[in-house]
Formats: sequence, C-alpha cells, structure tokens
Amino acid sequence: MSRSRRVHPAALAVLAIPLVAIPFVAPALAVSAVSGAMTYGAEPGHGAGDSVESYGGGSGSGYPGGYGDSYEGEPGAPYQQGLGTSTQPVDSEPATGSESTGVVLIDTTVDYGSARGAGTGLTITNDGIVVTNHHVVEGATSISVTDPATGWTYDAAVLGYDDVHDVAVLQLADASGLSTVAIDRDDANRGDEVTAVGNAKGQGSLAAADGTVTDPSTSITVDNEDGTASSLRNLIETDADVVSGDSGGALLDEDGEVIGMNVAATSGSAEISGYAIPIDTVLDIASQILAGTVGEGQAA
Repeated sequence: MSRSRRVHPAALAVLAIPLVAIPFVAPALAVSAVSGAMTYGAEPGHGAGDSVESYGGGSGSGYPGGYGDSYEGEPGAPYQQGLGTSTQPVDSEPATGSESTGVVLIDTTVDYGSARGAGTGLTITNDGIVVTNHHVVEGATSISVTDPATGWTYDAAVLGYDDVHDVAVLQLADASGLSTVAIDRDDANRGDEVTAVGNAKGQGSLAAADGTVTDPSTSITVDNEDGTASSLRNLIETDADVVSGDSGGALLDEDGEVIGMNVAATSGSAEISGYAIPIDTVLDIASQILAGTVGEGQAA
C-alpha cells in the first residue's frame, strides 16, 4: 500500500546542485535545452556494456533554449527546494566500474552562463538517449553530459519531458557506442539492499552509497513557497545517503541493475531518506516521449 508523506520544502532536497555562480540561481528549478555538438578528449570507445533492455534511436524534436524560473540568494547559500544536504557525514565512496556503467554526469548553465548546476543521468541507448529528472535540466540555456568511462563530454538537447513525474529525455550530440545501464523492472521490496550512484555534491565524479529499501511505494508532497503543493507518487524510499547532485542517478539492486532513478532526499534531520522513481515508470515515460506524446505533463 502506498504511504503518503508531506514534506516541508526545507526538509526536501531536490538533488540538482548549484555550483559557484554569479548571481546565485537555483538550477534545480531553472534549466532548458540546447542543440549542437561539443566534445573533448579522445574518440569515445565502442565497447557498449550489456543492457537488459534497449530503446530506439534518438529521433525527436528538441526544445529551444530559454529561461526557466530562477531564484536569487547569497552566493553559496542553499535554496530550500533546490538544494539540501544531510546533517550527517556523507556515507559514500567512489563508485566502482560496474556501478558506474551507463551513469553520466550532467552540467548545465542558466541564463547563458550566469549560473551553473550539476546532476546525473542514465544512458539507455548506445547512441546517446539519456534520462534524468526534469528539474535537473529545466530552463537551461546549455546542457553538457560527460561519460566518466571515456572522459568525453557531449552537448545535449532535451527531446521532451514530463513535469508531473519529473522525468526528462536528452539526446547527446554525435554519440555512438556508449555503454548503457542494466535495467531490472521487478518491483522493489522492503529490506532489499540497494546502492545509490550519482554525481554527489556535484564533484564531477560518481559516488556510491549503500542502503536498504525502507518503503517500496511511498508518496511525498512538497509545500512550495508560493503556497502551492507538488506531489511525487509511488516512489522507492531508501536509507542510502542520497545527497545534492544525485538527481537523475541510479538506484541499483544487489545485482547492480537499475531499479530506480534518484529524485529527492530529506535534509536537516538525523534520519536520512532518499527517494527514487521506479525505473519502470521512467522508461514508460521515456517511450512515450520518444513516440511523441506523454501521458501527463508537457507533450514532446
């Protein structure tokens, strides 16, 4: 049975992380799309990793760059909804090669460089289709994605998004031969061992935090500063130390397969709870976006 939890914005961390920016903007709520190609380093390898499922190529319409909602504050100060950090030391370590397979680093700029942000994504096709949270890329004027396995960085465009479920689909420019994440569509169970993998604290490398599933189907409601409320339903709750920057990252089962995509975490409390969208939900939405429609939210 789904359990609903109401969370004050100060206690919920949407996990995109702002870097040093002038002026300070909360990119968790301000990011969009761009087109074009930009790569660095050596030619990407063509040794694609095993994937339980694969999706069609990257056809679709991109969205023009634009301006998202932005919120100003003191440089380096956390924005309540856009950034939150644990009150305890981060219980994580560098992700292993197998934990990192198909997981990518996302960097965004807002307002043509006046602010920057960081998050994480999951590669689902060899030619560069990546899923992440909508809040990671909402309003961005440029998006770059780095494959830590090769060191290559790609320009990315948003193919479409579902803002109700907080899912977006990106296409990496001129990408081929990428490793993809392994998928497990089976339902999570309470007590299952899991590992959260992401760009923790926006450090530009992948970290892994172990934990267990504390609730396989829960809902959270965020009280927004404008008096409205937004809800995310049927999330996987875990006690893994999910932190800022992990948005769009992988929640792995004990076999190293993705069962969820990290989306939020509590902060400012002794007990840490991380939340992930079930990968089955993410991939169903991605399929609709690639087909040209989504069930809820913005049509592709």
